[in-house]
Amino acid sequence: MLIKSQRLKNLKLLRHEFADAFRQLCQKEHLTPDQLYAISSLPPLYIQAILDGRANLNFGDCNYLAACFDKKLHISFID
Repeated sequence: MLIKSQRLKNLKLLRHEFADAFRQLCQKEHLTPDQLYAISSLPPLYIQAILDGRANLNFGDCNYLAACFDKKLHISFID
């Protein structure tokens, strides 16, 4: 089992990787955070936190955001 500091480091990395992928998807679709708010009905501060890599996302929110772009969420376990 990983020690707490490594788990927190991995979580921070995961948040930033998701934020990068989400930001790229928004840029590809030419969406601003305000437009994304209108599409998803998620609070603007939460969307900004996601884009900044600060949000505590759950699978439901990730799946919902993917569905807003007609995408599927793929999760894998790696070493």
